[in-house]
Amino acid sequence: MLAMSPERPFSLRLCGLLLAAFWVFSSPSRAAAENREPAHPLTKQQFSDLVEHQPVVAESPIFDGDSFPKIDFLNKDLVTAALGPYSLNIRFFDAAWNEVEKPAASGRYGAWVKILFSNGTSDTRHLTLFKTASPYNPAKDPYQVLVQFPAAFGLSKEIVDREQWNSQTFMNGIIDTASHQNDNYAVLLAALHDAAADPARWQGFNYLRIESAWWTGLENKLGLSQDYPRVVSLPDDYDKKAADRWPLILFLHGSGERGNDLSKLKDQGPLGYINQGHSLPFIVVSPQCAKRDWWDPARLMRLIDQIEATYRVDPKRIYVTGLSMGGYGTFDLAAYYPQKLAAIAPLSGGENPEIVDRIKTVPTWIFHGAEDTAVPARYSIDIANRMKENGAEVKLTIYPGVGHGGWDKTYADPALYAWFLQHSRS
Repeated sequence: MLAMSPERPFSLRLCGLLLAAFWVFSSPSRAAAENREPAHPLTKQQFSDLVEHQPVVAESPIFDGDSFPKIDFLNKDLVTAALGPYSLNIRFFDAAWNEVEKPAASGRYGAWVKILFSNGTSDTRHLTLFKTASPYNPAKDPYQVLVQFPAAFGLSKEIVDREQWNSQTFMNGIIDTASHQNDNYAVLLAALHDAAADPARWQGFNYLRIESAWWTGLENKLGLSQDYPRVVSLPDDYDKKAADRWPLILFLHGSGERGNDLSKLKDQGPLGYINQGHSLPFIVVSPQCAKRDWWDPARLMRLIDQIEATYRVDPKRIYVTGLSMGGYGTFDLAAYYPQKLAAIAPLSGGENPEIVDRIKTVPTWIFHGAEDTAVPARYSIDIANRMKENGAEVKLTIYPGVGHGGWDKTYADPALYAWFLQHSRS
């Protein structure tokens, strides 16, 4: 694992490692002079870290015409120098998950990219593409964006309104992927078209949930969908009380714990509280999401069904909680299966406030740091206010002075677990 010293940001250490690898591999004494592929000085973990942080992009994810855009690493020369030769195996799929060689109708497409390195290492990436119905020319048909600024910026309404052209020009430059290839706005465009085609299914969900659902559908069709690996903790008296059924807590971690290492979960959420020596009268299940994936409600419900089939779960007392990405996943799971859950507790998450129409029957306790800049607290506040307007049972806890965190405090508070136990599905 790369050393995580507080003095140097990870991005700087990553660049340093890349430059060092570039120097080693480009040295005549190590490569050219010996006329063979250089021995790799990187450990397996370092190699994996470098691959993980190298973007794979399409030349123009929003395109027109009868051919797909070219796809490669954003900086293929640097990747080759640092990681050695590689090849790309790219498969294209249309909106209905049919494999195609060329784009036909306008709409969503997906590129499944398999990267093969000369040392036998491989990686997989997913890229969303969108074919427009007619040629897209930003100069003739630009995005129209209404830009508003926070009060703290000190701009009067008069100047903001008068200088909309400058603000719009700046935003159009960001949205135009020709200028920023690492920002794939085809994801947003495809999600909006999916939402328009099936509003009953997608109204109230954010675009990442819609995007994730499409890729999950493709994985299902290709037979590649896998169950979430998980850590299960049983109550201390589980074996002694053989006739009892126990409440279940499903905990969803944040984006930083994604991967294939279950040890990342040992200090997270209710499981972390238990591993500190505390006892909880719940079956606690902590699944792990794969890298670059988003929590999928259907797979999570399949996991709950598996847990119910394996352990003595009280089906009327199933609770879900999660932080950050897991907070989003908590809202989404409740929106998909409100009839299944007794209560939820999302932390530092959010969703489209319209999701309240789907979750208003599920008792909800929302937590958020007031100074959160990664996921603004207003996301949680907006949902809580909308739930109150709809007569739903909701509690909102805002931690003053806390940023994207406060999670340890929440999960170490017995009040959360007592609140869960106050709720049971009728």
